[in-house]
Amino acid sequence: MNKMIVIINGSGGCGKDTVVSIFSKYKNVENVSSIDVIRECARMLGCNSKTEEDRLFLSNLKQLSSDFYNHPVVYMSSKIDNFILSDNDIIFLHIREPEEIKEIVNIYKDFIPTKTMLVVRDSVKHINSNKSDAEVYDFDYDITIHNDHDLKSLELKIKEIINNISI
Repeated sequence: MNKMIVIINGSGGCGKDTVVSIFSKYKNVENVSSIDVIRECARMLGCNSKTEEDRLFLSNLKQLSSDFYNHPVVYMSSKIDNFILSDNDIIFLHIREPEEIKEIVNIYKDFIPTKTMLVVRDSVKHINSNKSDAEVYDFDYDITIHNDHDLKSLELKIKEIINNISI
């Protein structure tokens, strides 16, 4: 089984989805965010944008769902279970919170190669208005991608990473 879990993180606007998009040129990828279901719930409550206030609301709602039901980890685990049965090579899991990153890594690292990746863009201001965004840098990531140049440079970095991770 040539599969890999990549937990991807970075401040809002740093290029995480662009990184995943470039990976998808070379590998079959799946892209999932731990906030997807939380965002659906928030929309039902009237939260429809990405203002600082909305980001705080989403962070708090996610924390509640985690504290009471461990929902983000359960949700991501169900996505990983489906990924294992799929034709995809890599599943990218967007997770902000260090404790959730650790939990997913600890659950799967002995079964599927699991890497953590931080995307950094110096021109993007780090968001500190909520716990989830504020803790982005509070983890020791396996891979750091500096997204400070053009798309061609980013693609070259990603090709190098693909060659080094053996998928």
